[in-house]
Amino acid sequence: MARHFCFFRTTAVLIVGAVLVAGCNRSASFSPPSEVPVDAIGHYDGVLLVNRAGPKGQVHLASRKDPLWFSSVRDTLSFMRRPAEPRDISAVYVSDMAHAKHWDQPRAEAWVDPRKAWFVIDSDLRVDTGTSEVVPFSD
Repeated sequence: MARHFCFFRTTAVLIVGAVLVAGCNRSASFSPPSEVPVDAIGHYDGVLLVNRAGPKGQVHLASRKDPLWFSSVRDTLSFMRRPAEPRDISAVYVSDMAHAKHWDQPRAEAWVDPRKAWFVIDSDLRVDTGTSEVVPFSD
């Protein structure tokens, strides 16, 4: 029990840290969330997002016209924490699963800023790779 609590606490601290870092690195410009285009490819895994189940993410950079797409929330938060990645983040959004009708395909227009989201950690739901996913909800 204590080991499970320690894992939960560590995971929660990492997620909160990622969200706080994202807030610190935002530029003055604002980028609204985009709908996922049918040809969107995950930034890290190179897989079409339409072929991946579960919540997705998008990161808008001041230096790019189009957002970077991520096939998981975990990859989105990881991008925000990696020192080698660009720091000119103007906006970050993750799928808002509070408005999803089905786990496999969250609503294309339902996004939430991760700084304002609630996260379910260590859910039984899995992404295509078999790993657990942090699941964002606006409410």
